[in-house]
Amino acid sequence: MKILLVIDSLGSGGAQRLFANLARELVRNSHSVDVFVYDSNEFYDWDFINAGVRIIRAHRKRRGFSISVSSSLIALYKKDYNLVFSAMHAPSFYAVLAKIFVPTTELTVCEFSSSRSTGSLLRKVAFYFSTLLANRVICNSIYEHRLMKKVPGRSKKLSSIWNGYNLDEFQFKLPGNNSILKLLVVGRIAYPKNGVRLFRGLQIFEQRHGWCPRLLWAGRRDFDAKSTEMYEEMLAIRNSSPGLQNAIELLGETKDIASLYHTSDGLIHMSIYEGLPNVICEAMLYGCPVLASAVCDHPVVLGENRERGLLADPYSAESIADCIEAFQKMLPAERNSIASNAREFALENFDITKMAHKYIHPELVRDD
Repeated sequence: MKILLVIDSLGSGGAQRLFANLARELVRNSHSVDVFVYDSNEFYDWDFINAGVRIIRAHRKRRGFSISVSSSLIALYKKDYNLVFSAMHAPSFYAVLAKIFVPTTELTVCEFSSSRSTGSLLRKVAFYFSTLLANRVICNSIYEHRLMKKVPGRSKKLSSIWNGYNLDEFQFKLPGNNSILKLLVVGRIAYPKNGVRLFRGLQIFEQRHGWCPRLLWAGRRDFDAKSTEMYEEMLAIRNSSPGLQNAIELLGETKDIASLYHTSDGLIHMSIYEGLPNVICEAMLYGCPVLASAVCDHPVVLGENRERGLLADPYSAESIADCIEAFQKMLPAERNSIASNAREFALENFDITKMAHKYIHPELVRDD
């Protein structure tokens, strides 16, 4: 098959990571894959190039809607792609506009986040329009699938398909046992990632115990108004005590994520909404215990009784502090059990071969 992926950029985002995994598996199965982008971030370029995927760029001259992006996509559609997959709200809107001009296009719109996100109303309306005109809609979480099913016009075209990975690439290692608890955040410094309440949770922990766990945050900054305000408040909390200043380190973007998982005692991910985050799936595969917000599919993936991870209320700094405290008190054998259970679950449910097969063959997907 000849397949086109449509996304805004190849920056360090979860949707880009999912498309990189999907593209590589599709090429491995003898499909021809192109990826169309219109913004310049090239963080994942090599992942696509190394997989044998052609990158097609239509650069925007400025932010906002671009006629040139639309016309470039329309021209591409005329090259007889068997399937087109789009991810993220703006790229999906471009994808469906192009489909209006080339109606024979088999378009699948992918929702890798949540319809309860804090994006603008205009974008949400545009994305809803995109899902109505698409041939198929894929969510990467059961929770989002159920939310979208409640809104008219798309229930019969919805599928939920969890993330997939090349399982052989993930070397399992039982969690570290650092003398001072070492926690890892992997993700953008952005409003949905809930950095302020996480830092307040650390602050409460320090007030209770007189010391603070070490926290490494790997990921780029977002510069929208809400994320900027959150970042400034995070810095103010970090600077409120020498203990927090010494404990919290912001690493920026990094590709050496595996070593961070292997040298950390746990991944902490307290986002206020999600699809199914790559970082949680990857931590489970690496053997890094997960402390996560009790939102979306997290309780399903991690279990609600600490079988495969710990959960907290992301809207309560006290709950986050309690979660860190409970993890800190666990014996190494308890953490090892969580890591092993999580790895077993991940191997069963996060296989890229199964994921890619379901993308290509919708009849194989059970309606959740």
